Amino acid sequence: MEGPTVEEIRITVPWGVLAVKCWHSRLLKPVLVAHGLTENAGSFDRLIPLLPKEFFYVVVDLPGHGFSTPFPGGLPLDFMHYVHQLQWVVNHFRWQKFVLMGHSFGGHISEFYAATFRAEVEKLILLEAWSPTPVAREFYIVAQYNLMCEITKARNKPPRYYTYEEALAIMMSERWTKLNSKAAVALLNRALTRTDNGYVFNYDTRTRWEIKPALDEYTLLTVYGRIRCPVLVVLGTESEFKIIHGASDFCKNVLDQLKKSHPRSRIVRVDGNHCLHNNNPEAVAPVITQFLLDAKSNL
Repeated sequence: MEGPTVEEIRITVPWGVLAVKCWHSRLLKPVLVAHGLTENAGSFDRLIPLLPKEFFYVVVDLPGHGFSTPFPGGLPLDFMHYVHQLQWVVNHFRWQKFVLMGHSFGGHISEFYAATFRAEVEKLILLEAWSPTPVAREFYIVAQYNLMCEITKARNKPPRYYTYEEALAIMMSERWTKLNSKAAVALLNRALTRTDNGYVFNYDTRTRWEIKPALDEYTLLTVYGRIRCPVLVVLGTESEFKIIHGASDFCKNVLDQLKKSHPRSRIVRVDGNHCLHNNNPEAVAPVITQFLLDAKSNL
């Protein structure tokens, strides 16, 4: 059986390039896809071949990940810059309407995009994503101070070199969520740069710290209240969100707000951990497929 058509594209932006990996024909209905922090477009390599062929999937390497140019150095990264870089992809393809799908941090920026550009986003798919952590106003300055201190220390550290086997072991086990070997290899294809001294991870080291808007609970809920399209939230049975945040009033309020966005919004749990779409794509694909092919869609 002939495999899907896959194309690598580089989109010129003011700070360099955005690398995107495209699946299927540009003439099909578009789905823009965003990955989580310290990952890359490869995190969807195992899922997209299992999704409906009637769509044009465009998976972006976020700035400072995979083959995309990082944002200019010397400053902390800004959450809204990641939201607006999605518009460079949208404008490049001249889309009027599209589906937006994101995992973890990619889901967070997708939520904000859907709340900002409501007329563009027909459906929103959130994989292990519900909200950035709210920032209480009284802790904002302390949080910013700690962030700047950590980034300054990291900037002065020399690069570390690895064999491929060492890099694979790190990708599988030395993360806050475990990856199986196939999932880790899918990421490593875009995560490593080979040098004379060995392999180095090519993600922007500033992305190791949480990138979030400095917004409190009330403001975040107000943002999610602006979303008007159907929303699918897919959470894993081993989700860290369930363990850490599952009992919090804020988590419940966010999920309730997302369900209110549209009568066809829903929350589904499937087998897997935080990286369920990469570790266990066979369990995730049917849920997304049903949502994409919903006959009541406006697409």
